[in-house]
Amino acid sequence: MEDEGSSAGSSDSESNRVSLKSDGSMSPPHNFSDEPVTFDPRFNLIKNPRAEDGLQGWEIVQNGGDGWVTENNRRTHPDDPVTKCFVTSFKLCLKQQLIDLKKEGYGDAFMDLQPPIRISDWCAPRADCGSEYQIHVELLDQRKKLIRSFKPEKVVFQQGNNEPWHQVTHVFKDYGPGVRFIRFTHGGKDTQFWKGWYGVRITNSSVEILPPAERFNLIKNPRAEDGLQGWKIVQNGGDGWVTENNRRTHPDDPVTKCFVTSFGLCLKQQLIDLKKEGYGDAFMDLQPPIRISDWCAPRADCGSEYQIHVELLDQRKKLIRSFKPEKVVFQQWNNEPWHQVTHVFKNYGPGVRFIRFTHGGKDTQFWEGWYGVRITNSSVKILRPAERFCVEFDK
Repeated sequence: MEDEGSSAGSSDSESNRVSLKSDGSMSPPHNFSDEPVTFDPRFNLIKNPRAEDGLQGWEIVQNGGDGWVTENNRRTHPDDPVTKCFVTSFKLCLKQQLIDLKKEGYGDAFMDLQPPIRISDWCAPRADCGSEYQIHVELLDQRKKLIRSFKPEKVVFQQGNNEPWHQVTHVFKDYGPGVRFIRFTHGGKDTQFWKGWYGVRITNSSVEILPPAERFNLIKNPRAEDGLQGWKIVQNGGDGWVTENNRRTHPDDPVTKCFVTSFGLCLKQQLIDLKKEGYGDAFMDLQPPIRISDWCAPRADCGSEYQIHVELLDQRKKLIRSFKPEKVVFQQWNNEPWHQVTHVFKNYGPGVRFIRFTHGGKDTQFWEGWYGVRITNSSVKILRPAERFCVEFDK
């Protein structure tokens, strides 16, 4: 259970201390925050969404009139950093990006769990000329056959308008397994047929894979509902691991069972292969936050101790970062409730391919049977940046 050394990786040990509060809660390490993770533009799958690199990254599908150009925004965009836009002409202009989800780090297994996919685009007219805007987004299978599409009616702006920037949003969900590509196409034209670039302006396009739901817990059998299945027994001291119904109510009502330790040290472990779970190398190298959670409780009549060790490992299973707080010790004749231990790994560097989750404990009275610490509702989740926008969901 010792760290593999500073030469192999780094440990969060200095900030890993946890303590029991008088109200029964457990204080997290001081570097853990319940604040939402801020938005990270790297998770936008659209390349060059704001015209900062001209037309790079886009395939020109139609280049009508005088064709696509870029320019500085004529009116302020609600998102201050957005200062440039793509401009259409007097005949239809369309451009497109084909997103290969596997190359972006979203593996087949992950996509088959159907994480929500959010589309966002911004358009605005010139005041002196009418224009129209259109968008078509397609979810495609491995052979690029259509699974689901979003193609709303065209947005038409009248001449002599004073329209601000408009956002178009959509979220795909429950679209079925098999999505491997996303094809994003948008464009427009002016409606006066004026030579030059009087057509609709477009900028700040985005395609984002949204945060997973609760079912994305990477720990198998976290609540002892299937006995000890899914767990590797590392140490089976005393009378060994067993499972039982909870003796005290868990704060999460559906949690009714737990794992129980004995008078010798009991440890169990899961090794999570992130690629097999659908989290590809490219995605993990963006260092999405990884949240760890575990719950423990003692018996009232017997002292016990609890420990946890979570390691982020590279392809060769060498240590990159670890979380190993001090042991939690419960005194005999206590009235302690369930306690939660949480930790979030952030800024841990590229290369994480596996997560090794180990926990356990024992009683401190050396009593025969199963008087040691109880453990349940373990979880490892890959987090995503906080969402900033209101969205209209796919019906």
